[in-house]
Amino acid sequence: MAANMEIIDARVTQVHINDVRLGWMMVPRQDRQDVLRLFPVWDVYGYNIVENTHTGETEKEEYLGHSQLTVNALDGSIINRITEY
Repeated sequence: MAANMEIIDARVTQVHINDVRLGWMMVPRQDRQDVLRLFPVWDVYGYNIVENTHTGETEKEEYLGHSQLTVNALDGSIINRITEY
């Protein structure tokens, strides 16, 4: 028995890296938001090309002046710039 399935939105994303910079970021402690620590971080800058494989349309997503990815340079963990840890 075969199921009829329609692909509504299949997306393929290509990540393009323009620059990687070593810098610093102040991160609050998770248990005490009033205490900040300074961490060395790698910031990755670039853009994404997103293609809808169903329609063939492509879109460029840019994050001008904002890091796409922030990595703790001490242990390699990912730091979320919104939650800051």
